[in-house]
Amino acid sequence: MKKIEFVFVGIFILIITMIFVSSCSKEGFESNVKHDVTYVLVNNAPDSMEFYITYSDPAFANEIHLNYDTLRTWQYTINAQNDYKCSFNVYTYTENADFTISILQGDSVRTVVTAQEPHDGKTAAQLLYYVER
Repeated sequence: MKKIEFVFVGIFILIITMIFVSSCSKEGFESNVKHDVTYVLVNNAPDSMEFYITYSDPAFANEIHLNYDTLRTWQYTINAQNDYKCSFNVYTYTENADFTISILQGDSVRTVVTAQEPHDGKTAAQLLYYVER
C-alpha cells in the first residue's frame, strides 16, 4: 500500500511541476533577442570633408572613435539587445558642413538629425536611441 501511495504522490508532484513550468511567462527571455542597428552618416556638401565619428558597440563594451579625412557616406551595423543605449556622435571642423546622421533598427529609420550650426569652428550632430523590442 505504501508503494502505491508513493507512486501517486510522485505522479502528483510531477503533474504540478509540469503545469507550473508550462504556465511560466516567456517575456523574460525576450531581453536576449538581438537586433541589427545601423549608424549612417551622409555628407550632403558637394566636397568631401574630414569627419570625427564616435559610436557605441556592445561587442566592444565601449565607444569606438574613428577619423576619416575624405568621406562622402559611412555606415556601420551592430547587433544589440533590447534596451541597449546606442549613441552616435559626428563632428567636423569644416565651417560650411552639411551632413545628416541617422540610426536604423532593421530597415526602419528610428531617429535622424542634420548637423547643427557651427560652434567654435566645429559642426556637430548627436543621436541617442534605445533598441526597441
